[in-house]
Amino acid sequence: MLRDLSRRYNQHSAVSVDGVHMRHYALLSDSCLIILGCMFQCCDCIGYTPRQAYFAVMAQLPKPVGGYRGIGVCSSFYRLWGKARRVQCDQWEATHSRPYFAASSGRRVIDPVWRSAFLSEDAYHHGDQAATFLLD
Repeated sequence: MLRDLSRRYNQHSAVSVDGVHMRHYALLSDSCLIILGCMFQCCDCIGYTPRQAYFAVMAQLPKPVGGYRGIGVCSSFYRLWGKARRVQCDQWEATHSRPYFAASSGRRVIDPVWRSAFLSEDAYHHGDQAATFLLD
């Protein structure tokens, strides 16, 4: 699976900040990929990546209309780990979707704020009281 994920990256995509292109992982032997998979499982169990792979560099890309857009470039280890876990995350999200999850597929950041404001206004017009607590 890791070799296949590595090959899916465009050969013209940028090299990660650690100097490794994402397609380089496809060149590893089966034994190395098994060890890498075990490292990913360890990251899943303890909840974070090793310090050596836990960094990002902010690149400033020019916008067509002026100004700059900040893009975080992560280590190749983190990028491949994220791509490998994407399928499981999508499956979890599909079975655990809740209307109060702002970061779910097809939702915008402003949606829970708008929904909360609407419900508060509705409560006010009906003589009720309302309070909102949003946690990021």
